[in-house]
Amino acid sequence: MDSLHSFLYFLYYFGSPVVLLAGLILSIVIICTKDKLTKLIGIWMTASSTGALLNAIYVLLLRYFGSDVIIRLSMFNNIVSVFFMTVCAVMIVIYANKKYGFKLYLGIILIAGNSVAGVLLRLVFNNILKPSDYVSAIQYNNLLSLIAAVPNLAVSIIWFIVFFKNRHKEKELNLLWLITLHNLVQIMFSMILNLYSFIFAAKDADLAQYSQLTVQLGAFAVSVVITLLFDIYVLVKGRKASEDNKLIIVDE
Repeated sequence: MDSLHSFLYFLYYFGSPVVLLAGLILSIVIICTKDKLTKLIGIWMTASSTGALLNAIYVLLLRYFGSDVIIRLSMFNNIVSVFFMTVCAVMIVIYANKKYGFKLYLGIILIAGNSVAGVLLRLVFNNILKPSDYVSAIQYNNLLSLIAAVPNLAVSIIWFIVFFKNRHKEKELNLLWLITLHNLVQIMFSMILNLYSFIFAAKDADLAQYSQLTVQLGAFAVSVVITLLFDIYVLVKGRKASEDNKLIIVDE
């Protein structure tokens, strides 16, 4: 187990940042394409990649600091994550509206409301309850993560259904629904890990965090590779869409 943990750490430190950076660069290139709808997907992916990078740093820092720092990092990570999730939500809503005629403003409202509720919960917990030990801090962090994930899960399910049902309307990006499926799986997987850590932290906090972190590192490594493949797919198809639009304009 130690060798696996060490390998995943090595993979995370040296492999994942490179892949994330490559994905971020590709996302920015996607934004530069001339197809307006593809630009929206590029902004969505840029926000998602940036949020994933910051969240990965947060996960690693949890292992090396005490309860006070964990609580502060948790609040900061929550605010940053919500910001990038909101950007993603706005881009998805605009894209779905323009492409499919589907309006899902509820997604933005849920995420924005969830962010306010999360910050208020953390302020109450920090100033009134004040976890005095490492175990309480870990359980608190995982509990709030679970609560925050519920509305995000609901919105992700709706987005997946919308994109899957309308996949026939996509001339180039006909696999775009797989991206929403990937996001949905990520949220569900994260919720399961947080629930596991919350339940077993009282028995052995170090072991619970160790197991959670090991699985998270491995899953994160796989996830960033999948995300990079999606970036390449959108870039190639987006450029083709731009070229097709040029041909249409010339024909007219």
